[in-house]
Amino acid sequence: MSQQIPIEDALDAFRKKCGELLDANVLLEARAISLERRVEELESAGGSQAATGVPGGQDAAS
Repeated sequence: MSQQIPIEDALDAFRKKCGELLDANVLLEARAISLERRVEELESAGGSQAATGVPGGQDAAS
């Protein structure tokens, strides 16, 4: 048994869902960029600590 709805209603629902998914995708992409930047900062800080012999650098882990 299939149900039929007016194309206008279907299009409105489709547009609404697309908008919601686009918003969610943009938020996830922004969060991923933020996390990538944080990883780069931490890797850079870890590398400079190891190079200067600061405690907590890679030498301390050995």
